[in-house]
Amino acid sequence: MCGAYLSSPLLAQPPVQKVPSASITLGILPVAKGRMALKWVEPVLEALKQHTGLDVKIGSARNMSEYIKNVVRGDYTLFHSTMHMGLYLMRYHDFKPMIFAKANVQILLVGEPLLKFDGVQHLADYSIAVPDPASLAAILVEQSLGEGLPSSDVHYFDDHWLVMEALLSHSVQVGAVVSNVFDAMPDAIQQRLKVLYRFPVELNGLIMVGPGVEPGLVARMQLGLSGVNLKPFVKDMRVVTAKDLAPWFDEFEVYFEALHKKLPELSPGQP
Repeated sequence: MCGAYLSSPLLAQPPVQKVPSASITLGILPVAKGRMALKWVEPVLEALKQHTGLDVKIGSARNMSEYIKNVVRGDYTLFHSTMHMGLYLMRYHDFKPMIFAKANVQILLVGEPLLKFDGVQHLADYSIAVPDPASLAAILVEQSLGEGLPSSDVHYFDDHWLVMEALLSHSVQVGAVVSNVFDAMPDAIQQRLKVLYRFPVELNGLIMVGPGVEPGLVARMQLGLSGVNLKPFVKDMRVVTAKDLAPWFDEFEVYFEALHKKLPELSPGQP
């Protein structure tokens, strides 16, 4: 089984994001590649430029583990986050939520149409492709495997798109992917696969900022982003506070604490 730990040096203090006078940087989750990512990024960039008057650059990473390392280091002025990643960053690194993105997305287990799948409780019977260990898809699969994880045939890939490629090349029997990546595939490709299982976890996103971003800039970014129409990727974009997210800490604790255990060097001295 591939290791799930980052190899960066200890980061003892939260970063102070220094925003250049003429530009800000938007961090993009490395979920998928190419045009699919750009379809939702373009209107976000336009809204940020209009409401801040600043040039907006974009940044990302090869995989989610590296992306989180970049976030904690302060590489992005604002950034797109999954819920489990966002709650982890709030609890352990003092990051702040700006926007709640209500999405209609699930984690799917996908396989070949003729595959006899006996249920998620028998997942260890199959070879499995999952995204980066920091992803919620990987965490859900690992928790489903439980004590069988060390002996299971699990393969980690940098993003969900590469999981799909592993499935289509018959390198694995089952893949864990977000539903919007699967749905973006052409019909001819979708017909070569079938959905075996849908994890019963509601997936929503956040747009967040680091602890050092100036409040006036945060307010302007919130104003612009709350009016962006990202359908069908996102049902609704609205301003959110840490207090608003309090109920999610109970619901997602098992997931963001699993992420915390995978990244011990980013939270030195914290159990």
